[in-house]
Amino acid sequence: MTKTIHDQPDRSTAGASGTGPTWNSRLAIRADGATRRLLPEIKRSMSLVDSQLRDVLRDLANGVRPWPLLLTGAAGGGKTFAALSLCDFVQTAGFWTLETACDAILARGDEKARLIREARVKNLLVLDEIGIRDRTGDLERTTLKRILDLREQLQGRRTVVISNRTPSELAAVYDDPIVSRLACGTRFTLDGADRRMKR
Repeated sequence: MTKTIHDQPDRSTAGASGTGPTWNSRLAIRADGATRRLLPEIKRSMSLVDSQLRDVLRDLANGVRPWPLLLTGAAGGGKTFAALSLCDFVQTAGFWTLETACDAILARGDEKARLIREARVKNLLVLDEIGIRDRTGDLERTTLKRILDLREQLQGRRTVVISNRTPSELAAVYDDPIVSRLACGTRFTLDGADRRMKR
């Protein structure tokens, strides 16, 4: 039986509410609705996500569009907000910035094991802050490629990759094999004012 998700009230924040589209999902969806588990300090609701992006996320969940999602746009536009709002509905989701992923690889031990485990088993994985530097080193490139390869092999590419750079700018930062993995699915550019400046 296929489960559906709605933009139900966020159970972790009293008063947060909203209704949105029904999502027939190939992701493993929580039966109890949205629960803010990853970065709970970031207040969010799917009803506040850009409506066109909401449609794209729904299509991805329905299998109408291909994974991964490359989500680009200026800083503060709501990219991480949207990705985390989707994570709230999924039974198992992980969130890493590329910097924290690289730190985990360097640290070895428990953090490296957690990164690899999440890349292997999480139903949805978010990789944020891709391409924040003009030049990248071997560690960043190999870490990114390894995570993308694991996602493709084991989780059907169900990954959201977030960057402030355009796809063409990412092509100037990374080599062709990585760019191919980043851009082989759905691409969406989120335009708009910096939400952080409105606070």
